[in-house]
Amino acid sequence: MTWEDNATEEQFSAVVDGEKAKQLLESGIFKEVYEAVLQVIHKRWVNTKPDEQDIREKLYLQSTGLKAMMIELNSLVNKSESVKGRLERNR
Repeated sequence: MTWEDNATEEQFSAVVDGEKAKQLLESGIFKEVYEAVLQVIHKRWVNTKPDEQDIREKLYLQSTGLKAMMIELNSLVNKSESVKGRLERNR
């Protein structure tokens, strides 16, 4: 008997979503693109003029949005591992 046999649809979905998130986070191209986008945002922020506060604020929001995405992906991975671990212990 495997953990899948005892999983509810919600638990199964959480595990699958977490595994997909983990694959994405471990993807070389994803890491490269994420870092490149953050670098572009930073360079644009550094090159703003003193009176371009609105542009800096938008760049800040873009940066925090990207970081929030990474937090959510890591949260999916953690939830997946937790759910899978509980299911495996309860087999």
